[in-house]
Amino acid sequence: MANGLYWVTLLFVALALGGTALLLRTPFGAILTAIRDNENRTRFLGFNPAAFKIAAFMLGGLLAGVSGALYTLHLGTISPAMIGTAFSIELVVWVALGGRASLIGAAAGLVLGQLAKDRISSAAPDAWLYVMGSLFVLVVLVMPQGVAGLIRNRRRAPAPMPQNPITREVSDAV
Repeated sequence: MANGLYWVTLLFVALALGGTALLLRTPFGAILTAIRDNENRTRFLGFNPAAFKIAAFMLGGLLAGVSGALYTLHLGTISPAMIGTAFSIELVVWVALGGRASLIGAAAGLVLGQLAKDRISSAAPDAWLYVMGSLFVLVVLVMPQGVAGLIRNRRRAPAPMPQNPITREVSDAV
């Protein structure tokens, strides 16, 4: 990758992550989070989830379009064969690996996934798709919140067991 293109891509990634993080702190972002958590409740509160989903899809399309343009500049050429089903599945697996509930988790999943792909593909080119499928199943079953959720849960101390007054009296009497 040309040195100038590297810096442009790095700037775009930083702006995209920063802009998305700021967007999620606005009322628009709060409504998107509410739609993700409970769409029916958001609808009952008087918001139109379809309109917010369309707006989010448009912003995602903008980011994907600029990303595709940068990817094409990096490769020098592009064809439909280069962006196939495996590429789309990789993106889903990377986001699941990192954690879809946080931006940092998704970015970490991308980095971890790409590093794993590079290492495994260089050692055994045909094995990558099997490893990716196994990794996806493992993440979905064992770590549904991804690596970011696992780290977040490990940092949090376990909550003390709540005791109601009756339980406390019985335990004191024994």
